[in-house]
Amino acid sequence: MRIASSLLLYRLVRSRAWAVAALLAGAGFGAEGAVDDAPVLLRPYVVEEQGLGPGVVCGGEPVERSAGGSLAPVMQCSLADLLGGSAGLVVQPGFGEIDPPRISARGSGLQSAPVNRGLLVRMNGLPLNAADGTFNTALIESAFFEGVQARPASGNSASSALALGGALDFLGYAPMRLAAAGGSDGLRKFVAQAGAAPFPVIERQRAYRVAGAFAAMQAEGWRLQSAQQRTAAIAQTAWGRGEEYGVRASLYGTEVSYDVPGPLTLGQAEANPDSLSAMAAADRPRRETQFGRLAVTGEWRRSELGLSGAFSVQQTDDWFRQLRSNGLVATRGTDCAAQLSGRMRMLSVGALWLGTWRDQQRFSNLAGVTGPRFADLQQEAHSVAGWADSTWRLGGDWEFTTGFSWLYADRVVDGSVAVHSDYSAILPRLGVEWRPTSQWKLFARAQRGTEAPTFDDLVTVRGASTKLALAWAPLRRQRADTGEVGLRYDGGSPISFGVTAYAANWRDELLRLADASGAARGTVNAGPTWHRGIESSLSWVVSKGRHRLACWIAHNWNVARFAGDPVYGQNRLAGLPEHAGAAELEWSHDHGTFAAFGANWVWGRTYADHANRLSYPGYALASLRLGWRKDRWSVALEVGNVLDRGYIASTAGVVDLAREPAGTAVFLPGRPRSLVVSVERRW
Repeated sequence: MRIASSLLLYRLVRSRAWAVAALLAGAGFGAEGAVDDAPVLLRPYVVEEQGLGPGVVCGGEPVERSAGGSLAPVMQCSLADLLGGSAGLVVQPGFGEIDPPRISARGSGLQSAPVNRGLLVRMNGLPLNAADGTFNTALIESAFFEGVQARPASGNSASSALALGGALDFLGYAPMRLAAAGGSDGLRKFVAQAGAAPFPVIERQRAYRVAGAFAAMQAEGWRLQSAQQRTAAIAQTAWGRGEEYGVRASLYGTEVSYDVPGPLTLGQAEANPDSLSAMAAADRPRRETQFGRLAVTGEWRRSELGLSGAFSVQQTDDWFRQLRSNGLVATRGTDCAAQLSGRMRMLSVGALWLGTWRDQQRFSNLAGVTGPRFADLQQEAHSVAGWADSTWRLGGDWEFTTGFSWLYADRVVDGSVAVHSDYSAILPRLGVEWRPTSQWKLFARAQRGTEAPTFDDLVTVRGASTKLALAWAPLRRQRADTGEVGLRYDGGSPISFGVTAYAANWRDELLRLADASGAARGTVNAGPTWHRGIESSLSWVVSKGRHRLACWIAHNWNVARFAGDPVYGQNRLAGLPEHAGAAELEWSHDHGTFAAFGANWVWGRTYADHANRLSYPGYALASLRLGWRKDRWSVALEVGNVLDRGYIASTAGVVDLAREPAGTAVFLPGRPRSLVVSVERRW
């Protein structure tokens, strides 16, 4: 199945003329629909009129940082940097700014690249995920968005049936501006956002908004064979009548390409972190993706009644030359999403459908040259999730919530492999909340969640590099029973903090493994596993006036272990740091000068194999931001890894047993000291 409109959109995205037209369309996008609590704002931006400051996620509860917002206009180049200081998310960088980081929420998403799963990633309220659950964060130009809100599955009805890690929503749109940045390793980025402010038709109480934006970024990379670039454009129009109803339509497109320098052994990563692995030098891994998306949403509200609907169609053309053990994959597909939800007093219901149709061809990689085709596949997936929740007020301060989600999903493959798998589940949940005052909140929740396998989990590459073949891996859906308790205090500008403790018992956890060279080896269902953790955050405005001082800190403690596995006993699951966090101290003068000193850390050792024979140490890195902003102008200098420390950022997957630890090449060295200078003008 192919949809002509999405193909046309993809072609328009590649046209630079379309990008310029989108830029000139206007600024001031229509407001996104209401969301739970305050969104977690990305560091460069502040929405003063809404009283939102940049924040961190604390378990199921967003927690604001300082109400005055971030002091330094950070140029958003790396998604890992933007999300790295959040309680509730463990973000491990990949090969560079554009290469997707590994994002884990409460132990989900421990898979190896290039497959991302475990979260429901949404733009304009609809998932970016394909129907099999995969997503590619390299396609997201985060500079276009004003904030991002993360919630675990316990606080999100749709994600509890589709992704055990919860949901990650990119919200709103950044203000009208021009920005440019340049820095180490050939980094260059330009962002332009413009448009027309809302113009109302008074006699009918109607308002219209149009806007557009364009961004281009490229970098040579700090390692050999690590060049990358991305071009993105977006246009949106919104029409509404007061708060009664509104309609929004948006076009989004991006073109991404990046080289992959490959993982190293631990010794190579520590001694020569900027080197290129021998296998990557021979096989020349590289990924090129073109993506286009059309989304339409509508909302109607009256008193205690509300109804919303949304539809999106997206086209993806992906070409990925991997290491020789996986070959070259060329995929072209269409993804559709449709959602309908409503609320009436104490009851809210909804349904979400995701559909994917792909043509995929696989070829051998003969030392960087496309070899014979060994697979021709037609993939089709559908996922349908429904939910219903009821909220009851018990007395003045107590609130009780109960509900359930329902899932049906199927995966169909024809061609070189012909198989069909389907999955279904009913998932109950309940929660209680106590608000003794408007500032204090205590809550407890319990729920069952699930997640079906992706195509990349189910289809495994086998055989020698010159004679590859595909095999189907019969896998069960993973599921987890999770309980959490938490406390949140929101005192506004002076201080806010929160802490959440959770415990989850997992069954049939999907573990994606790699071999000693970092190449994917396939996915297996684990026996019983358990996940435990504490997510905490604090923001504090120490002083105001001419000299303003503020700070924030976030920390995650996560442990995931096998529960009496016959092979691994009580070992820790590989790939998840036990302690990870970040902090920052910000100072500004009313004349416009500002400075911010930050740190991010990983404590203890992180295992790279489930047998716990291979691990890498933690680290602590310092960062610095200096600059000036006045009369809508901003100039900033950002210095990352100030002390130029060597460290291991993450791994390109995990192995079951490191038989030769010294020769296992799965490690990704962290970036050395870097500098970025940015200039911004807002209107």
